[in-house]
Amino acid sequence: MRGHRIGSRLAAVFLFASGLGTAAGAQGAVAAQVADKKPFSLTERSDFSRYIDGLYVGHAYREARGSLAPEAGGFKGEFLILEETLRDMRSAARRVDRSAPVRLTLARGGALDVQEDSGYPSLRGLPSLPDGDLQPGLTWTAAGTRAFDYDDSGSFVLLPFLAEYRYLGTADYRGKKALSLKARFATRWKGGADSAIIANAAGTHDLDILIDPETLSTLFIRDRFDETFVLAGAKGSGERRSGFSLFFFEASAILDRSAAGEAIVAAVDGAKTAAGPSAAAKAGPLPPDNEAIPEAAKPAPSESLPPGAGAGPLIAGEGSALADGGEFAKAGLELDTSPEGIVLRVKDLRFVADSDAILSTELWRLDAIAAALKALPGRSFLVAGHSAAVGKAAGELELSIQRAKRVTDELAARGIEPTRLLYRGFGSSKPLASNDTEDGRAKNRRVEITILE
Repeated sequence: MRGHRIGSRLAAVFLFASGLGTAAGAQGAVAAQVADKKPFSLTERSDFSRYIDGLYVGHAYREARGSLAPEAGGFKGEFLILEETLRDMRSAARRVDRSAPVRLTLARGGALDVQEDSGYPSLRGLPSLPDGDLQPGLTWTAAGTRAFDYDDSGSFVLLPFLAEYRYLGTADYRGKKALSLKARFATRWKGGADSAIIANAAGTHDLDILIDPETLSTLFIRDRFDETFVLAGAKGSGERRSGFSLFFFEASAILDRSAAGEAIVAAVDGAKTAAGPSAAAKAGPLPPDNEAIPEAAKPAPSESLPPGAGAGPLIAGEGSALADGGEFAKAGLELDTSPEGIVLRVKDLRFVADSDAILSTELWRLDAIAAALKALPGRSFLVAGHSAAVGKAAGELELSIQRAKRVTDELAARGIEPTRLLYRGFGSSKPLASNDTEDGRAKNRRVEITILE
């Protein structure tokens, strides 16, 4: 079988997307390739059984979805860490538990320099490719590092390893040819005196790796693992985890924000809603969510506007079509922009007080929102719930999560694929205006749907 030549072509590898690996032959061309890098997404999924002191205690499923865009010298983005859930819930909208920002640059020789490290991506320095021809059966070794977060809390340790590789030849991946590698490494780690969580770790990893033969970027990794962790200060044999992780690397189509914004507005303006805004108008003004809350529970007046106040819309404004009273404006919608993508802001969506039940007079707005999202096939959407600061922060946060979940359920019922929907709540932590007036509180009571890059 004909071998694959690996050498200066490694400069074409997006070292981060190929597992953060530094490979021989990359020197001298990294800088020239940085400008050619494109946005990409990386999804990490782990599915494993847990045993404590030899006894089975349950099953875990974890997922992190990362979206990264090029910047000078490297990449910047974030991973959305999804709440642990059972496997039979994968078809439903998933809750975002937290986000993990990341910023990376490529150092001399193509080495990775993590400037903002939140523990993702977890595999670093894997895969690594040798110089020269790749012939089936060729073997080599290379060092790497794995970021490991024991309890998915954001606190992680870096576990070094030495991986053994073997090139198998070519294989099919989604209808295209890919380079197929096998790799394996052992976990052998003892924490130092400053290790607050893990005292030691031991285990094995066996990996299947597929690589694009043209760009040498990684396409897919399956990691089968069996590891045992002993916690700092713990007694007994520790926790064993046996299962697998899947890593999917996807090139991201660049989101044309202007065109997407116009498509959203056109979709809403052309939507045929059953009730329309007239139903809400006939119902009369609705009482604000905080009307029954005693004055003593309301926050003291602030001296200045909070962070986020004054954020401008992407399209709406003087002279814009949105200012002319079209269906988009009547639906109480606004387009904004953020580093993560376009934000479709749903202003003052009304719920039953202290509940996630959406008032019937608001359902036509959800029809319009669903029409807007259908205009963007192939994109994922993050639904975020926000509240005004009118009570206890913990209660506001939980209610905002419940309301965001209700909105995803309503959108799924209107034909949006549930797997494209994520949701989270922020409570009153991200206000757009002062909470000192009802007008400001109305602006803060909102749902924001981000069309992810």
